[in-house]
Amino acid sequence: MCAVLDVSIAGYRAWQKGGKDRVERLMQENGIIGKHKRKYKVTTDSKHRLPVAPNLLNRNFNPDQPNQLGSRTSLIYGLMRAGCT
Repeated sequence: MCAVLDVSIAGYRAWQKGGKDRVERLMQENGIIGKHKRKYKVTTDSKHRLPVAPNLLNRNFNPDQPNQLGSRTSLIYGLMRAGCT
């Protein structure tokens, strides 16, 4: 980088530090606080010993007849018809 800019290493580092100091000072003067990226947090525990829900579809997404597998939509429709909204 120094060769491209035709500057000394010490001069480049001084410019970098001065730039960081200026940004820090300007942010403080204007009440701006940097936002840190949150650390990734694992939310799934796949090594538990709890029972797993049965696979009712068995990856059969193309049934032979309509309404054979049932769906959440048909359940909601039935509840709405029964007046359970």
